[in-house]
Amino acid sequence: MKLFKICARTSWLVLAVACLSGAARAQGVGGVFPNRPGDLEAMRAEREGEIMRRQMARENERFKRESELSRNRRTTSPTPAAPPARKMTAEHKLRLYPSAAERALFAALLREDGTGLMRLLPYTGCVVDPRIVNVNGSCLDQVPPVSGGGSFYSFRAKKHQRAFASDIALRDGLFNAGFMNHTLGLLTTLGDVPLDAVTLHSNAVRPFLKFVPAKTLAETEREFKRSRAWLEVRDHTYGATAPARVNTTYVLRSIAFEPNRSKPSDVLVAFRITRKDADGAVTVVWKHLQKPKG
Repeated sequence: MKLFKICARTSWLVLAVACLSGAARAQGVGGVFPNRPGDLEAMRAEREGEIMRRQMARENERFKRESELSRNRRTTSPTPAAPPARKMTAEHKLRLYPSAAERALFAALLREDGTGLMRLLPYTGCVVDPRIVNVNGSCLDQVPPVSGGGSFYSFRAKKHQRAFASDIALRDGLFNAGFMNHTLGLLTTLGDVPLDAVTLHSNAVRPFLKFVPAKTLAETEREFKRSRAWLEVRDHTYGATAPARVNTTYVLRSIAFEPNRSKPSDVLVAFRITRKDADGAVTVVWKHLQKPKG
């Protein structure tokens, strides 16, 4: 009889635990039971978005490490003989500069201050050793003779350059920001939104305005990590990379801490891809959302 009571109590206990476990599973993420297709889609989209954000963050870190290694090699390795100066060919110009038809299309916008139209070419990583002669030609033959080969652009200087003031780069189908030393960059994708519809009052732009940089990069990065909650905006993801898609508009904030300057250089810009070639090169029209600082 005593054994029967013990077994009965044990059965009720197991049943209670099973019911509680089932109830906990039924609550789902955040305590809400996903009993509608929309809830399931939202959960799936959130998981996929988190996977994409982590992948893009890894890509940007890899790009930043390789940029640093390349810089170290240039500063520590013996200086080789300078290769012959290259000339800009007609083919280079076709790849690097927007066409006359594209300039005519955006003529009204380009008459305004703080606007521009440019091309970004995919980063190739082409490095030429002047001690080696390749009878089949150099990989640089296809790369325009500008700083960074046309893969880097400065919205501050309004030109292609791989230098301190570079704000954006194109590599492996991704835009990269904050990849240079002494810089902090942040991107978000707005989707198929007209460029002239993007203002300082746009929902996706407001979070960029809430962050105030400190005097140094280290202090700014610490403050940025502590206050990332200001980036929690529905339907928008903020990060150092974003996929480069045609007919898509983006917002970028790039903060550069130039040595020997008391204030950082700060730029906030909206840009849109109007054309994407088979090789990944893109045509970009852009405008400053506020006058660059610093």
